[in-house]
Amino acid sequence: MVHSAESQIHKLIKKGVRIASPDSMEIGNDVNVDNISGDGVVLYAGSKILGASTVISKGVRIGM
Repeated sequence: MVHSAESQIHKLIKKGVRIASPDSMEIGNDVNVDNISGDGVVLYAGSKILGASTVISKGVRIGM
């Protein structure tokens, strides 16, 4: 199932992912947000999350 980047970002925020600047983030339509932990994950401004095999584990910080 393909999702819009905006809805993907909204789902991540609801899971508890801290996103510093949602408008500057890019997330691929094929990324499965169920494979991204909401526990302590921080995505900084300008982060790009791409690919169907993406997995982001607890406590990861991306884009610093």
